[in-house]
Amino acid sequence: RLSAGCSSPLKTADRGCLPADMESDPGAQARGAPRSVANVTALRAISVSITTIDTNTTTLAQRFRSAQELAKVLADIGEGDVGARRVCSGHDAPLLLVALMNEAGESNAQRRVPLLTCLASLVRFIGPEELKDQRLWMLLQRMLFQSDATSVHHALAAIAAITRQEECLAFVCGTPMAKRLQQALGSLAAAEHSATAALAQQVSSRLAAAAAA
Repeated sequence: RLSAGCSSPLKTADRGCLPADMESDPGAQARGAPRSVANVTALRAISVSITTIDTNTTTLAQRFRSAQELAKVLADIGEGDVGARRVCSGHDAPLLLVALMNEAGESNAQRRVPLLTCLASLVRFIGPEELKDQRLWMLLQRMLFQSDATSVHHALAAIAAITRQEECLAFVCGTPMAKRLQQALGSLAAAEHSATAALAQQVSSRLAAAAAA
């Protein structure tokens, strides 16, 4: 799936595909619209990475490297940045990473951890309409039970970011997985890794408050 103005993956890789107003007038946001802190180079890099991951003719290695590059760029951009949100949205990018994880093999930690790192960064710039798919949530729940602390932490970070959106929080609370998730969070709240424990407590409290509302 290529956005308007991008006729081929090769053309996309050359310059990236940005929304038309950002491509033609990068200063437009300064005249009243919400301002993006991310620069045009970063936004183009995001666009190229997502398009590469979504291109069937690219190899698994190329898509995996693009996911790593995407994670690196997104890590330097504040959550919810307007420009990054616009470039990341509309591609079902979270599901692209789920599919890539399935292809790469989630049992392989060397592949699993970088893809979870990317997913945890990506969901900070995705709207609720692309974050309610059961395939995404099945993956995230499985990752909470991985043996390595890094995978667990990134999966939990993704869940924390998603549930900061009220619509997503309501979605989770309205499904049977809410109970299973709370049980997993209860165990993780006692994790040795303090950052993971804090995230688990945070998400658990958020779910409990939403359920009681």
